Amino acid sequence: MIKITIHLIIRIIIAIIFVIVCFLIFVGCENKALNIENIENPIKTDLLKNKLWYNSINDIIPIRTSNYQYDKYKRLERINHYYKNTDSLLEYESFYYNHNDNIETRLGYSYANDSIDWVLRDSTSYKYDGSKLILEDTFYPSPNSYNVTYQYEYNNSKITKKTRYDKQEFVWCTVYNYMNNVCIQETCYADYNLSVLWHYTIHYYDKDLLLKTENYTSNNEMFQIITYTYDNSGNIITEESKKTEFEVVKPVEYVYRYEY
Repeated sequence: MIKITIHLIIRIIIAIIFVIVCFLIFVGCENKALNIENIENPIKTDLLKNKLWYNSINDIIPIRTSNYQYDKYKRLERINHYYKNTDSLLEYESFYYNHNDNIETRLGYSYANDSIDWVLRDSTSYKYDGSKLILEDTFYPSPNSYNVTYQYEYNNSKITKKTRYDKQEFVWCTVYNYMNNVCIQETCYADYNLSVLWHYTIHYYDKDLLLKTENYTSNNEMFQIITYTYDNSGNIITEESKKTEFEVVKPVEYVYRYEY
């Protein structure tokens, strides 16, 4: 009788353990399913909605407003450029993608007049090596009919050199220098052999966030300072450019405000 009771207790304990194990397996499978769902539906990142261009930080009405539109895959599909903050459309850009979700073509249109309507202002094609952009070619149709081409060189995933050609003739090239995985200096040369300095740029960061950019002439005269501010999510919200006494490019002063 005692042996039968002991065997019965053991069987009951085994049954309880079996039920607990099955429950844990079920919960584990459910959690895995939830994890997969989270991977397939990641937390939404902020997408740029509007970029507003002002003459100065104190201006209330922008000179120009750019509105960004996206497709269902969150890829940039179109940018509309409006006069000030009105609904008067000045220009727009359309973007088309390849099978790797890289931008393959950008078409820019301008409004001509009521009879002609919209005309193609320029078209840009992009070529890649994997996911790295290696060639950007913009064609400006008649009456200009010329190409502006940028070629990019890399060290692993970082751009090291950008070269510009107009009508297939060399114009300038920029060399990029890095520290701690961020670009700290861009040096622009007026010759392909990198012997004639044109101007250079120095970047300052707080961790990975770009805080300030300074532009200098070949004589080490600073002609522009650009400062950046961000929201708590790390999205840029203002970009302010100020000129110095060594102004060489016009207009240098501007303010961009970003909305998400």
